[in-house]
Amino acid sequence: MVMILGHGAFILSVPLVLILFVLFIYDNNINTITRNKSTILISLYTLLIILAFTSLTYAHLVSDFGMNNVYSNSHSTQPLLFKVCGLWGNHEGSMLLWATILAIYSYSIVLLRNIPYLMYKWTVLSQFIFNLFFVLYTLLTSNPFLSNMIPIYNGKELNPILQDIVLSIHPPLIYLGYIGFSLPFSLTIGYLMTN
Repeated sequence: MVMILGHGAFILSVPLVLILFVLFIYDNNINTITRNKSTILISLYTLLIILAFTSLTYAHLVSDFGMNNVYSNSHSTQPLLFKVCGLWGNHEGSMLLWATILAIYSYSIVLLRNIPYLMYKWTVLSQFIFNLFFVLYTLLTSNPFLSNMIPIYNGKELNPILQDIVLSIHPPLIYLGYIGFSLPFSLTIGYLMTN
């Protein structure tokens, strides 16, 4: 059930980004209606990505070995910290973490009320090009919600290299820094596009 919920939320995020693109590309008016619609779409997109991430986190916490990601990176006897770290201790979960942090940073554009509408429009468009790329890449090539076809009663273990407190928490900290640079980049693109 958790796998279906997370996978469904992740799939539904793709049409929201495409609707957002269409909304801005075909809108040349400077009005608040489009800004309000985009705020709703960005908020819904962020909630869907967070729901997908939360469902995968829950699957790791309860050791749902029906999911291939949990089976490959967790074990029922591991400490709770390593179960959580097993979420991003692999390529698929790491890409989902990247998409989640990017969605949260992208939502922060909604809070910028003082920038002109055209700059806001180009900033959102350039930021959501990143979002669309990472969501499609994760969904098509690195899907963390794949299921196992046969019943499995215990998983493998988290990579022994990552079973160190410093090495297990470094991916989220690095991603927070790397992905944060997408906001100044998108704001710069928005500034350049509005002369």
